[in-house]
Amino acid sequence: MIGYIVEIAIAFGFAIMAHELGHFALAKLSGARVERFSIGFPPKLLGFTIGETEYRIGAIPAGGYVKIAGEVPEEGQDKDDPRLFFNLSVRKRLAIVVAGPVMSVLLGLVLFVVVFRIGIDFPGTRIGHVNAGGPAWQAGIRPGDKVVEINGLRDLDFEDVQQHIVFAARDAAVAMVLERAAADGSLEEVRVSVMPHKGITAPMPSIGIEPAFQAVVAESYGERVTGLTAGDKITAVNGKPVTHWAQLKSQVIAAFPHYPVTLTVKRAGQEIEVPYEPQTYQSYSVGMFSRGHAQIRDVFPYGPAARAGIEPEDTIISVAGVEIGSFNQLRRILDESGGAPTEVTIARGELQEQLSVTLEPVRAGIGAGTVLHPPHARYIIGAELAFENVIGEMPADSPLGRAGLRPGDVIRKVTTTPGGEYGITDASRLERLVSRAANPLIEVTFERDGSEMVTTLDLGEARGETFLIFDIPVEIETVKRQAGLGGAARLGFRKTWGVIRMTFLSLRGFVRGRLEVRKSIAGPVGIMHLSYQVAKEGTRKLVYFFAMINVLLGIFNLLPIPITDGGHVLFLAIEKVRGRRLSDRAMEIASYAGLAMILTIVIYATYADILRIFGLG
Repeated sequence: MIGYIVEIAIAFGFAIMAHELGHFALAKLSGARVERFSIGFPPKLLGFTIGETEYRIGAIPAGGYVKIAGEVPEEGQDKDDPRLFFNLSVRKRLAIVVAGPVMSVLLGLVLFVVVFRIGIDFPGTRIGHVNAGGPAWQAGIRPGDKVVEINGLRDLDFEDVQQHIVFAARDAAVAMVLERAAADGSLEEVRVSVMPHKGITAPMPSIGIEPAFQAVVAESYGERVTGLTAGDKITAVNGKPVTHWAQLKSQVIAAFPHYPVTLTVKRAGQEIEVPYEPQTYQSYSVGMFSRGHAQIRDVFPYGPAARAGIEPEDTIISVAGVEIGSFNQLRRILDESGGAPTEVTIARGELQEQLSVTLEPVRAGIGAGTVLHPPHARYIIGAELAFENVIGEMPADSPLGRAGLRPGDVIRKVTTTPGGEYGITDASRLERLVSRAANPLIEVTFERDGSEMVTTLDLGEARGETFLIFDIPVEIETVKRQAGLGGAARLGFRKTWGVIRMTFLSLRGFVRGRLEVRKSIAGPVGIMHLSYQVAKEGTRKLVYFFAMINVLLGIFNLLPIPITDGGHVLFLAIEKVRGRRLSDRAMEIASYAGLAMILTIVIYATYADILRIFGLG
């Protein structure tokens, strides 16, 4: 742990020192009088003077600073001294101010080149998951496909694929060449054209794909399955070859109910067979229909609900002519639809105006809750729903009815064994909690006529649906990016430009309100936490991470906020237009305002960091 912290401290110190070195070098070249160049902050450990400049090392290794005479007016200064900062020409001052951010970006570029020269692993371009109903799904892209070309560019990693999608011109499709396994096992190339989607819940253009995982047991693997160890490569299930996670899971599902299956594993150059008994569970139901209707909490991008025009906070009244009162009821209707166009009646706005829309449910992909029995496809509409936790009606022989609950009762919490106590804010959460209960006896706390009461539910017989729990953790599929000096430089320029473009796209998203600030920014605590996590993955990953940090440092320092380099650029632009400098008082007020703004952002970002790190929001 101490080693990681030392690495991070050195990296941050080097990043800030390089930034200040840019200011220092241009100040010297511009003829300004540089009074001090410090590595680290006071108190002073040691120092020496060469000419008119003091060079020192501070006790706090958190960066450094440059003190240029006249940058901050002081009493006793010769106001006519041509070497004072404020007496230099606007062009020279601009060069000194911009040199810091430019140096940060150049350091980021150099670090990128170094990383690509020595080699680093990135997520590969094989697709592991395709969001049902999304642009990629509609274009015919499926799990297991490998992207070998995008917009004419080859030699890719998954980050390159994402950037080309994000940076696609407005209303322009992305041309992709896919490598796909044919029925006879041979590989064929398939060309597709995909139109990225951007919506309320997807402010950055997306096509709805995620990288693939290998059929290799993860390094963090514990002895969950007897006979498997970290690094094992699974090559077949019951003798049928698999090359990646999607194939592995599909073969395990296809073998139901004939478990255990036999995994063929490569370990240390040898091939062995390991029996694997997948975990399954049968779901329960409380048999509750909520008072009121289902409210749409969120609409997933490019899904059936989004395409049909359904919006967050709409209320679903009925589906296929059936009034909806529970999540399980809705799921059953969707599964029975088989994906056929289905009429949905919704209520919208304060007046709850009723509208009818038609959507086409799409078949869900292979998820953790794959239904094994009875065999049927699971269909979804691409929306998150909430049902009121007040009982509207229920069959008399349902678990709730047998326990003495009645319409109007409000479910407040449930206690499962094992598990613990869970607060209930909507009926969907209740259904999810009881569906996988290990013990059919569940304690329920509810409210009736203002009084709190407790009873025990006996869930009785399981409903009969059997679900798969795939419990083998696997490694993400990677590609090693390593090249000679020329190739590394090309990759370094590509990554640097990608970070710059992504930064401006993010800023635009903040300004337009399409990115939620609290979930999208990181303050000092968040950056240190993320740095520590990256450091644990190895020095190469940390160098790559700090290449991005340096580029970001350069860009954010150019934002026109007083006290930043960008603020000084703004002052210089105003001076150029006015023909004279702003008054010292005006710049002082602006600097205090900028400081207050920066401190506010840091405090808010730190608050968001703490919530995110500790899972509080």
